[in-house]
Amino acid sequence: MAVETEIDVQVLKSEIKKTYASVSQEPEKDFIFPTGRPWAEDLGYPAELANVPETAVGSFAGVANPWGLGRLAPGERVLSARVEALQRFKEERRSCEG
Repeated sequence: MAVETEIDVQVLKSEIKKTYASVSQEPEKDFIFPTGRPWAEDLGYPAELANVPETAVGSFAGVANPWGLGRLAPGERVLSARVEALQRFKEERRSCEG
């Protein structure tokens, strides 16, 4: 049976930010999701990961491996757009059209 509940999105976002900040500040702590070098290796990050210092990769908490799509060719660029920014753009565009 499904139960409907009200979710305060701002509180949820705040708690998620706190959790990921905790990963970066206390990478040795146990979390309910995988982190660190073992997780990056499980996701198939390239062999160059071995050259990254533990202080940098210890707080890894990614959810995917963009390298799985292939390496960039010379001159190619990567665009990283946050979902929130894209949503704001769409809302602003709608308000201008309406």
